[in-house]
Amino acid sequence: KDILILDRRIPEYSVVLIDELTAIVNQYNWNIDEVKYHLNEFIQFFRHYVGGYLIVNAQSESEIVKQVRTKLNSYFRCFNFQKFLLLQ
Repeated sequence: KDILILDRRIPEYSVVLIDELTAIVNQYNWNIDEVKYHLNEFIQFFRHYVGGYLIVNAQSESEIVKQVRTKLNSYFRCFNFQKFLLLQ
């Protein structure tokens, strides 16, 4: 939490993975100031503050609140995801 609300720094050029982003920010908790301002700033200025990679995932991109979703650079959809190894 301290990192996401900008109270603690991340080392420069880090790779940050946020698993299930919608558990942290969605349309129901967008009105919380820590989410609306600090987390939004973290995502918006991540490349300026850290210079690394921010990777997030969610069950559905539409579940991510629009203000955050528009700041993310790329989307990869994993429909019909299957094992690709021959050995199971």
